[in-house]
Amino acid sequence: MGFYLQGLTMGLAYVAPIGMQNLFVINSALTKTRRKAVFTAIIVTIFDVALSLSCFFGMGALMQRYEWLQLAVLAVGGAVVIRIGLGLIFPGLFR
Repeated sequence: MGFYLQGLTMGLAYVAPIGMQNLFVINSALTKTRRKAVFTAIIVTIFDVALSLSCFFGMGALMQRYEWLQLAVLAVGGAVVIRIGLGLIFPGLFR
């Protein structure tokens, strides 16, 4: 039972916080058509599953070993976060 509760709390800690991607999905659901909102939710779900699988299969160890890979992932992720943030602040900027 202890492992069950530990796994449950870890899962809640992983899913509960509202991050940038969740704000993006919520914003898409409120401002876009239903078709675009569903498409956005599906794409985000696919990337979330890919993130979970890459963590499970040791992407963190690869990023610690190869500094260039870590910098590339951080650069791409930072650019995406900046793009999403600017899109939320200035809705007509990227049309």
